[in-house]
Amino acid sequence: MREVNELQWHKFSLASQGKVHYPLAMSEELEKFWSADKELSVDPDWKRREKDEFVRLVSPLDINGVTVEGLRFTVSAHIYMPDRSVTFQIEYESVQHPKGVPMVRFEWRPRSPHNNKGLGPLEYRYIALTGTHIHPFDLNWAYSQNQVRKGNLPIAVPVQQEIGSYDEALAFVETKFRIKGVTGIPAPPWTSKMI
Repeated sequence: MREVNELQWHKFSLASQGKVHYPLAMSEELEKFWSADKELSVDPDWKRREKDEFVRLVSPLDINGVTVEGLRFTVSAHIYMPDRSVTFQIEYESVQHPKGVPMVRFEWRPRSPHNNKGLGPLEYRYIALTGTHIHPFDLNWAYSQNQVRKGNLPIAVPVQQEIGSYDEALAFVETKFRIKGVTGIPAPPWTSKMI
């Protein structure tokens, strides 16, 4: 208990000196947005920047029929990797973070592994998570609200259920992220790479 109190005192001391800013309003908003039932505000389209191998889809999110400024759902995919390497996120954009920070991330059949290092549940520390995994809001928020506010989701856990198709990934995200309309998102414009 003493370590926690010293840490809290240190944070308070730095904040009172103007060296660290902990926006309470953003904390309350993130928790509220995460726990709310949400809905896609628009029917989003996949966009590809010229000479880029990734496509991205973005939709604002509604809560109780109202579009929430700065709250959005994003999906990105590698066009030359059909049925793999798709990342789903809820992001929140604010004055402090004009580009947005992720609140939760789901990586379906990723290209590279994730390592929690010494963080998170004991059974997932210091190992490479090579398959489908999720960076849960609740787990990362409990570890460090400040890291989440900065856009860092350092803790991931494997997804135990088999998610073998893009449609199954959409259904998983719609349920876990509590976003109505995700299952209607079209597949990315995957293609074969010409050599």
